[in-house]
Amino acid sequence: MEFRLLGPLEVVEHQHALDLGASKQRALFALLLLHANEVVATARLIDELWPEAPPRTASKNVQVYVSGLRKQLGDGRLVTRTPGYMPRVDPGQLDVARFEGLLAEARGAAPEPQQSGCAKRSPCGAGRRSPTSRTSASRSRRSRDWRGCASPRSSSGSTPTSRPAATPSSSASSRRSSPRTRCASARAAS
Repeated sequence: MEFRLLGPLEVVEHQHALDLGASKQRALFALLLLHANEVVATARLIDELWPEAPPRTASKNVQVYVSGLRKQLGDGRLVTRTPGYMPRVDPGQLDVARFEGLLAEARGAAPEPQQSGCAKRSPCGAGRRSPTSRTSASRSRRSRDWRGCASPRSSSGSTPTSRPAATPSSSASSRRSSPRTRCASARAAS
């Protein structure tokens, strides 16, 4: 049996989707599945199903919904435990649990960021950069700014520019220059 909460609520057994009933019954089952293998109090179910004002028959309605779900799910899947109900779900049957397991596995497989020398051994280097890292960061920033500047040379050997260099103006959009504009400006200045 497979319980699917990601996407539309479904219970699939032998490649056949089970009929989970009307909307309140389905909502009740979704609430229970969110707390798989845990007891969910009847009062909490009532509060979740009828947030504004529950009907006088709310606890009886919950009992009817649970009865309908038990008919579809079979014995032992939805058990009564004081003060409410507990859905029994085997490992791997709930899609949310499988997703969370895969996510945790993926996070655990992520490579650790590389640390050097002092920062690895003690907190003395925490948050500090070495002078060489500042230089390499500056170099990296410059290379990003000039990326895309290389353009094909014309047959005369000069570098063609596709548009004139940007001129300062009062507009905010023109003050923010793109790497291409900086390239054209640099070429025009040289």
